[in-house]
Amino acid sequence: MQDTATMSCPHCGAANPLGQFYCHACRANVHVKRKRPTPSPSETPSGASGRHSHASDATVVRRYQSAYRIAQARLGLAAVIKGVGMVFGGLVAVVSLPQDTFVMVVGLCFAAAVALASWAYSAVVAAQGQILLATLDSAVANSPFLNDGERAEAMGLPRSVAARPASGGHDNRSVHGAVEPVAVAEVGTNG
Repeated sequence: MQDTATMSCPHCGAANPLGQFYCHACRANVHVKRKRPTPSPSETPSGASGRHSHASDATVVRRYQSAYRIAQARLGLAAVIKGVGMVFGGLVAVVSLPQDTFVMVVGLCFAAAVALASWAYSAVVAAQGQILLATLDSAVANSPFLNDGERAEAMGLPRSVAARPASGGHDNRSVHGAVEPVAVAEVGTNG
């Protein structure tokens, strides 16, 4: 009796020899796994109504709003860093001008270095703020816990924005039944 390694078909569950590309039972690619569809709010098992509570909606919206405030604060901090650095660099330049030539050149170089360093640091802080905003926009737009009005509220947009039809007439969210590659196949032995 010989043991043969097998893997289960992610579509129908049939056992197939390891290394085979297509299921012998359903002819589907055994190396591609179907995504589980995101349940609609009516299918969510959270109470008799099938919909999560309004209190949890408000909590999620407040959490996103707080994160948006942090991102905006980071952008504001970047502007302050840039402003303070430029003012300090300008002050150093002004103070060094009436000095002798050597002190003036050193002072102007130091002023330029301070202004450049503050600008570079503020650019990094601003980039982090923009990345956080983009991440939040993606998270809010794809959250299964929010409806369109709550998404607009979380993003700080008027709720009337959520009532408008999407431009282009298509939805960018994933389609139920989309496929994704399988990272590891199930391996068993046949006896």
